[in-house]
Amino acid sequence: MTEADHIYTDHRDIRSWIVKRDGEPAILPDTGENEHNVRLVIDFHGGGNDELSHLSWEDFFLAFEEQNLAFVCQDHNAFGEVSRFCSFVDRKSLQLEEGGEA
Repeated sequence: MTEADHIYTDHRDIRSWIVKRDGEPAILPDTGENEHNVRLVIDFHGGGNDELSHLSWEDFFLAFEEQNLAFVCQDHNAFGEVSRFCSFVDRKSLQLEEGGEA
């Protein structure tokens, strides 16, 4: 099982992690009834997913805040290689300590 190293809500930390791994903010088209709720994803170059729509950082973080998300990520995998593991979770689902990363 993959373990997360960090839970970030700070935009600078999130952007830094993504850029260091040659990623760009994107969304998947929403197939649900709520047209205002988009699924945020990171497009790592070479991923080859034609369904993704790229976003500006400003629009990406606007959606991130509107959906009250946190960014969960891993620095290195079990082999010590730079990891691209990341996901978005609802902040309400996290038990965050005051003064912690998120």
